[in-house]
Amino acid sequence: MAEEAVRPKNRLIIEGLPTWVTGSGWVEARYQEAFMYNVENNFTYHPPKGNQPQRYTALRDIFKGVALVVLVECPDSRERSLALTKLEEAVMWANAAIARNE
Repeated sequence: MAEEAVRPKNRLIIEGLPTWVTGSGWVEARYQEAFMYNVENNFTYHPPKGNQPQRYTALRDIFKGVALVVLVECPDSRERSLALTKLEEAVMWANAAIARNE
């Protein structure tokens, strides 16, 4: 019979959670609730409400303007490509901040 893992003190296991997520499969009890909330919140669709669509558009327009300046002013290069990618990431995270936290 295989030996059962002994649960470390003050830690809980989240059923089905692969060990690569936490290193050991155990999550400190005090972090479990926040951990699960963040996973639920970050992987849930957040339909726009109120003036959020207008704010998303405003952010995209501003970042689009910066992207156009980068395209015009910077030579075609890996660095320019990375700058454009980071702008895409920045607008995505800015919009996610609105969607996930309001």
